[in-house]
Amino acid sequence: MALFKPCWSHYFTVEFRPSSFLSQKLFAAIARISVRMFVARQWNIFEDIFSIDETIMRLSLTERVVAEFVALSSLSPSVSGSVANSLSISGNMFQWAVPIISDSLGVLACTSSTSFPALGVSPSRTEQAISPKTVSLPARIDPACASLALRILTLLIPRIPIPTDVLASASPTTTSSPTSAASSYFYESMSAFGAYASQCADLSVAGEALTALSDVCTFKTMVDTASVSRFINSLGNSGVLCALRRACEHSNSIDEQYTSKLIHLLSVFLRNHLQRAESVGGFPADEFLQLLFKFTFVQESPESFVDCVQLWEIFVDFCHAQQLKGGEGNVRRYREGLVALSSCVIPALLYSQNSTYLSLLSFEKEDGGTESEWSSFSNACLGLIAKISDLFPSDIVQHVIAIFMANGSLLQQAQSQSKLNAACRDLSTMSRLMGQIAHFLCNVGEIEASLTETTAIVERLLELLRFALSGGNVSNSVRNELCVDLFASLRMYIHWMEQYYALANSKSDQYLHNFSILLNSILEVCVSSLLSKDPAISMEASTLLLSIAKTVRPNIVAFPAMAPLLTNAHAVARKVATGETKRNVYKVVTLAIVVPVNSTKVLEEEWNARLSRLTEFFASLVLGFQSMWNVEGRCIVNPQDPDVRNEVRHLLDAFSAAMSAVNAEAANPKNVVYLSIKPVISLALSLFEVFAHDSEMLLDLFDFTLALQVSLKRQSSRENGTLVVETLQLFMKMVESKGLLQLAASNGNLASTHASNATLQNGSSEQHQLHLLDKFLQFLKVMVQDTAKSIEGLLNDIFVFCQYSYKFIAHEDSANETLKLHFYDLLFTLLTYHQRYYFGSTVSRSASMHEREVAGMLEMVANSFSDRNMEVFRHNLAGLNSLNTKCALYLKEFFQKHMMVPFIDLFLGLLISKGHDFMREDIIDTLSKITSCNVSFFRQEYVPHFMSKYCAGLLSQDQATLFHCINSIEDTSSAPQLISSLVSDLIYFQQ
Repeated sequence: MALFKPCWSHYFTVEFRPSSFLSQKLFAAIARISVRMFVARQWNIFEDIFSIDETIMRLSLTERVVAEFVALSSLSPSVSGSVANSLSISGNMFQWAVPIISDSLGVLACTSSTSFPALGVSPSRTEQAISPKTVSLPARIDPACASLALRILTLLIPRIPIPTDVLASASPTTTSSPTSAASSYFYESMSAFGAYASQCADLSVAGEALTALSDVCTFKTMVDTASVSRFINSLGNSGVLCALRRACEHSNSIDEQYTSKLIHLLSVFLRNHLQRAESVGGFPADEFLQLLFKFTFVQESPESFVDCVQLWEIFVDFCHAQQLKGGEGNVRRYREGLVALSSCVIPALLYSQNSTYLSLLSFEKEDGGTESEWSSFSNACLGLIAKISDLFPSDIVQHVIAIFMANGSLLQQAQSQSKLNAACRDLSTMSRLMGQIAHFLCNVGEIEASLTETTAIVERLLELLRFALSGGNVSNSVRNELCVDLFASLRMYIHWMEQYYALANSKSDQYLHNFSILLNSILEVCVSSLLSKDPAISMEASTLLLSIAKTVRPNIVAFPAMAPLLTNAHAVARKVATGETKRNVYKVVTLAIVVPVNSTKVLEEEWNARLSRLTEFFASLVLGFQSMWNVEGRCIVNPQDPDVRNEVRHLLDAFSAAMSAVNAEAANPKNVVYLSIKPVISLALSLFEVFAHDSEMLLDLFDFTLALQVSLKRQSSRENGTLVVETLQLFMKMVESKGLLQLAASNGNLASTHASNATLQNGSSEQHQLHLLDKFLQFLKVMVQDTAKSIEGLLNDIFVFCQYSYKFIAHEDSANETLKLHFYDLLFTLLTYHQRYYFGSTVSRSASMHEREVAGMLEMVANSFSDRNMEVFRHNLAGLNSLNTKCALYLKEFFQKHMMVPFIDLFLGLLISKGHDFMREDIIDTLSKITSCNVSFFRQEYVPHFMSKYCAGLLSQDQATLFHCINSIEDTSSAPQLISSLVSDLIYFQQ
């Protein structure tokens, strides 16, 4: 204190600049020390603060001190402890905050700044009555002072606990206790926030008031039902409604920052208090929604419009929740407004009606972005319309259909290129919307009632697709986008086609005839589009074909439109634009041959016929593959020859696609595929040695091997199981010798594992190698899911590989998130599928035979929690708890003896360092499960360790507080609160 007094007196008598570096440093030092001295009852800083006459000086210092109080006392509802209780703004201790609130309100001209209780050296226990004045916004005010006062109130007011009896009272004007003063000041402050948010001409100050209201909405989520009416009316009528009304009536005079803060306030209000606002009397919910509607459509920037659309999504989600609870009547009252909203959002998406606004949006993806500005805008709007249609389908669906049909006519009638492009974009948007409402037309049991209407829609989609594919004067990029969206929209009607087919088979021949004509038209467009120059179009066409083959499951071999594909499938597959399209072609042909029509029984003779047909189809590919080996079984082609490489890759793609096609099928289709390609399986697996130094080829070989293991495991295991195991062992050695792990540690640019082959072909050699390593990790994961003895014999080798790989793949500086996630997935899969091997058959049995492996894998997982990658942290924390659920990990004798203390220390350290606060609740939940699994063992082994490690050097009374807290942990219900208090108190005691 003696050190600060001279500095204080001198500094505040000279010219003062609160934003200067020296001022901020001085205030920070005063705040840190004065709060601790206040708690120790050695210095009441507030007496000295209020001796400062200059308002700007007083408020600047007050803000820093209050911020320090809030930080130290951990006033957030998620944290509590003895220290927090000693500093909280409640009871008599509320008196330290009274003069600050009163002074801030006085600055805002809401009440006198002189009517506050005097404080002594220790916190005062006086209960002087306080009578705040009526709120009135002054004509002039210093914006800096007003902003500071609002920030101070923002720190204090949301955190004041308000007693129910005071809240429920009609209009308390005179108070006689600190708790009633809290209530009075709370509502005085709320009125001030609302007044400044809605009336203050300085928008920066008004923005501070909006921030204050947002904080109140955030903190006051739990209000007693007896008090909720006054709270909601004060928050809504005085704050939210007034600010919203200002934004609507004076939209030209507010800036983007004010709009952004208002949208944030509305978001928090809707999320936390919408149900209360709707249920209590006095809150004008209809007026609020009308203002929100107007506010949405006065937005000048697309970004703000999308933010408003997201506000409506919150409201619509609330309506969905109410509907599920049986509140259909309450939801119906919003029908007219939400239908009108949908009707206004649709034109906002159409160039024909909103071209000036939409021209502000870019169609190009930003660097590193996943979607363009237009995509973000349209996805948000279409998502809202889809949610509203879920509530009121009869009102929305017919309106959407009418607009779609009208836009289709505009496209066909447009003359100029600009109108054609605009019509194409609009139709593209509407076709996406038509896809979103498709499920309303596919309700089981109602297919016949809407058959004519839905058939007309599908035929119209098909007609427009043919028109778009024909070209015209439309620019290629716009036309291609429309074609892709029309194909995707047709695919949304795949379940309707399935039901139509089932209906046709149960009705007269006329139904089946009409269905056949429609499906043949769709197949014709798909087949003719496979060789499109645009890869996206050919991809969508092949995907729709595959959906028909897998879901509708007609006898597509008999359809005339399929003939060009079935007779020339190999030629088509070699000409298509992408590898994925080629694989889809082979999947479609495979399914067409081996999958029986729905609800038909296939005799043994027919399966033999299907086998003959598929064998004949693949015969040329099988012979071509076998021709690369001589009679002694030695590969006779040059693996470096580009033509050879391309041919091998093509053949592997074809065989892999055939196997993947029957992954979800029954045994008979799988047997047919296996017998058809059986001659090439062992030959393909032998190629790992031939192409050991070719990363691209190894990727395709792994795709083949994965497809074999996933789809035809039962069929191939007897004859090829040993060869697959040998391949696994071979590649583990190759990974080490090729330096792939070193590459993983140094290169962080692994692309998505779902990238197409075309993308990989254009990638670097390093990228191929990283994908190869990632593919191998996936292969290992599939392999270890097999609990056969042959795999169990490899578990030690796999563990050694994981140990060696860990230091490279899980290197802290490596940014290869995908590799890391797949590596840890492999560890969790090992422990889960082979728990008998690692832990024994019972909970109490020790894992003495394999302690080293278990400890090694759990240590790798534990070390991952120091990784800066938050996705890895979240993934592995969930994986650890999943392992406990499936294997009772925390109850294992081995874990409790050897791993419990390190894991508790690890998670406590993370909580104390606050480095992973975003996962605080999840970490505490995990700690609760670990500490509660064996309470007596925890108290015997860990509590003494905790006291010696964390409490050495603390005061004896602080040690006693911590010991009582940690020793009180008994079960998972009490542990979270106790752990939270323990961490909060420990942080404070160590300062």
